[in-house]
This record gives sequence, structure tokens and C-alpha cells, in this order.
Amino acid sequence: MWKDIKNEMETELRKELNFNIKLEEPKIKGAGDLAFSVFEIAKNKQKNPSDLAKEISSELSKLRFFFIKQIAAIGPYVNIWIDWQKVAKSLFNEVNEEYLKKEKNKVVVIDFSSPNPAHPFHMGTLRSTFIGESLARILEWYGYNVKRVCYINDMGKQAMTLLLGYTLYAKDKTPNKKPDVWLGEIYKKISLEVEENSDLEEQVFRLMKLYEEQDKNTFETGKKIFKWCLEGFNENWKIFDIKFDEIIFESSFIKDSKNLINELEKNKMLEDVDNAKLLKLEPKLPNTIIVRKDGTGLYLLRDLAFALWKFKKFKPVKNIYVVGEDQKLHFQQLFYTLKKLGYSDFSNNCYHIGYSLVLFEGQKMSSRKGTAVLWDDVFKEGVDKALNEIEKRWPDLDEKEIIERAEKISLAAIKYFILKYSPEKSINFTWENALRFEGDTGPYLQYTYARANSILEKSKEKIEKIDFDTSILTEENEIKLIKQISKFSSALHDSVINISPHILANYAFELANEFNSFYEKIPVLKAEKNERLLRLKLIDCTVKILKICLNLLGIPIIEKM
Repeated sequence: MWKDIKNEMETELRKELNFNIKLEEPKIKGAGDLAFSVFEIAKNKQKNPSDLAKEISSELSKLRFFFIKQIAAIGPYVNIWIDWQKVAKSLFNEVNEEYLKKEKNKVVVIDFSSPNPAHPFHMGTLRSTFIGESLARILEWYGYNVKRVCYINDMGKQAMTLLLGYTLYAKDKTPNKKPDVWLGEIYKKISLEVEENSDLEEQVFRLMKLYEEQDKNTFETGKKIFKWCLEGFNENWKIFDIKFDEIIFESSFIKDSKNLINELEKNKMLEDVDNAKLLKLEPKLPNTIIVRKDGTGLYLLRDLAFALWKFKKFKPVKNIYVVGEDQKLHFQQLFYTLKKLGYSDFSNNCYHIGYSLVLFEGQKMSSRKGTAVLWDDVFKEGVDKALNEIEKRWPDLDEKEIIERAEKISLAAIKYFILKYSPEKSINFTWENALRFEGDTGPYLQYTYARANSILEKSKEKIEKIDFDTSILTEENEIKLIKQISKFSSALHDSVINISPHILANYAFELANEFNSFYEKIPVLKAEKNERLLRLKLIDCTVKILKICLNLLGIPIIEKM
């Protein structure tokens, strides 16, 4: 609604004024809902800006715009007041649980989560996982056919360090706890030893070569332990309600990457340097080694094969990678190489969503040094903290309901804290800021939804088929809530265009705030019948939009709190 009103108004103004008008929301109270300055037009026409604003306002006031109540000049600005009663009427007819769901069916591939098999899930992995899944849900709602892909690096140095650790310390043993955590303990031990022992490091590189050559014993042992990792990862994805269309290991592209070397050589993109192969990207980007001296390929080579596999299999209109910002150069080199190989259109539709550092209680984490904070521990701590809050607030719940609610609240606290920041910003996760029931938190959104929903249940009014007289909506908090509901379309659109769920997360918080301000200041259940029904309808719209937002962010819904 809000996006459509702005777009329609800008289109009409550009026609009338023959100028590129850009509408903004005034920051000064009482200055209307939209405005534009006339400085550039006045300069072009050599007129006084304030006089011209009055002139334009007078002319525009003669035109008929359905949602516009008033147009007036304030200094050198043309200010526009929206008829929110008419907007409310339209919203009441349109908002439902499928609101703004579109049908496009164009394919988008999102590569996310992609945990390193040497590490259990930690806070950095969570950031990729939660951003990627929320993006997938938002783009699906917008009408895209989203393919979720998880690409697991089973050929890198860390994976081979884990393989060495297993063969040295745990050969023929099976996990006696959550398998990714069990293997993570082995990796922690061996990685510290490899740092201090060059012989062990040589063994790691020897394993890399054997694994790439698919030596029977090496490859079978690797596949066995990486399968265990996947079992642990699947436990996490089940909690997150994530189902991948493809979970694919880097080693799946050994053969394709060998063939790709021939294609790169045909295009004169490789140069032999000390028995290694250099990918030539200068002057656009730095050259980089793509095949080592021992003949093993580097990550970029197989990532190229993986990208081309996605292109051939899915023909996506967008190919999105949610990977740490430290891989920025890698993806620039990947996309540029695709372009040089003749895949310009595909390359232009490849996007790297680089996320920044996640601190935990102010501490930087490292899996290699053993200081990473594991997801399993974070979730359990969140559940324990939520249990304390639940027992204080709702002592009459049965034990099963208490545990289910604590798990949902813990998950909401962690997910929302990660999603509310734009990916490029580093974040410092603290329980004090994440688990509050007031303020910018996941539990606050859950609480607001449950509170609004309980009002509707308590009223027992049937409001779906009423022809409302919205002209009696005059209270300031009613108008603010209508305005915020109408902005859902803009938040959804901007999240899609910017490929970032933080915009929708911030919108959901603002909607929750406006609803709580409305309910605290405006009587609902005790109001006169017409006003009561109208306000219940406003709450009904809020519940539906907030439910959509929570689902798109992947935050569990609690119907009653």
C-alpha cells in the first residue's frame, strides 16, 4: 500500500511537473506524510522556491488523487497529507495471511549455512544459516522459486586436518555424542598439534592429494566422518526448520574441475608458474594460484565448477552466496572468471552477501584455537534462561508447555538478534540484550503477537465481513498503526531488492511498537460498538502482518503468552 501510494504519486507528479520528483517522509511533526523540495525546479525556472512551492501546491490540489487528503506548501517544500481513513478501508479488504504473496516462479539459488565439517555450528555459522533461510522465505513469499543449497567443503585444509586427527586418535571409533561436536573435539586437539609440528602439516597436505585423487582408503574414511558431521548438522537444521534442496560436497566436483582447467587454458586464462597454475585476472583483479605445485586444485577451481553446475541445473535469475565478508575477493574473482569464460549474464546475477564478525559477550571466537562458542551450548543456555523467566511469569503452565515455550523463546532471541542487523555490520551477541521481553528483541515480537491475538480471542467478535465506516478512525495512535501496517509492502520490497532480511526485521519491531502504543492508549474491548469493531479490525490486520513477518524471519510463533 505505502509503496504503491508513493510510486503512483511520484509517477503523476513527474508527468505534471515534467521533473524527476523524489518523495520523502518529512521528519518534522505536522508537515504531512510525504513531501518534495522545489529547489531544483525553482533554479531551472529562475523563481523563488517558496513562491513556486505555493504555486505547485495550488495546481496539484486541483487534481484528484484517491488517497490524498491535502496538498500544501511549507516554505520551499510541497507537503502531502494522506487520507488514512481511505487507506484503512483498502487495507481491511486486502490484508490476509497470504497478503502480497506473488507468483513469479523465476528460480533463485541461495547457497548458505555451508558449515565446515571440521567445526560444529558456532555463532558465525548461525549468521549465514539464519540470513540465508530468512532470505529464502522472503523471496519465496515474493514469488520466486527458491532453491536452497548447502555446499560443504570436504577437501580443504581444515577438513583434511580433521581426517588426520581421526586416523591418529579415533580410528575405527564411532561418535559417543552429537557427531559434529565429537569430531570438533578431535579437530581442536589435532589443529593445535599441526601448528607446532611441520611433519603433521605435511601429512595434512598429503591427505589433501590422496583425497583429491580419490585414494580408496582415504576417500572412504573421509566420507564416513563427513557423513557423521552431516548427521549432527541435520539435527540443527531440523530445529531451525530448514530443508535444503541440495546438500552437496565439494568433492563432487573433482572431475568437473579437472575439465574446467582445459577450458581455462583454451581461453588463455592460465599461466604455469613453478609447476603451479596461475589464474590471470589482472589488471581487473589480483591473479591467483588455482592449482598447486602438487597438482591439487584450490577452492576457487571447484567453486567455479559448482557455479556452472548451478547454472546448468537451475538457470537462476539470481545466484546468491551468504558467506563471510572475508571471502569478498574470492567471490569477485569467481564472478569475474565466469564472465571471462563467457557467462556474463549469469555472472551479473551472482551476489555475495558478506556478513561480518559475530562476537559473543564481547569475545572474538576461533574454532582453531578452541574459543568458538558452539550453537548447542548457546541454545541450551538460552533455554535455561528462558525457563527462569517463564516460571516467574507463567507459573501455572505444565512442564511440557514450559519446555516447548523456552525452546521457542531461546530460538527467537538468537535468530532475531542476528537478523536485525544488516549483514555487513559486526555484532556482539549478549543474553542481556537478546532475551528481554521489552525492546528490540525476538521475545518482544513473540509477546506482541500473542498479546494481540489474545485480544481477538477474548472479544469473540466476528469482524471479517463487516463494511467498516473508517471515517471514525481519527485518533493519532490509530492513524500511526494504519500507517505502519501499510508499510509492510515497502519493507518486503526493500528486503528483496537489497537482498537483506534486516529491513523486514526492523519493520516488524516498529509494527510491534506501534501496536503496543495503540493498545496502551486507545480502549478497544470497552469502546462503543462501531469503534470497538474498527479497532479489533486494526488488531486483526496487525496480527496477520506480524505473523507473516515472524514466519519470514523464521521466528517460532507462540499463540499465547
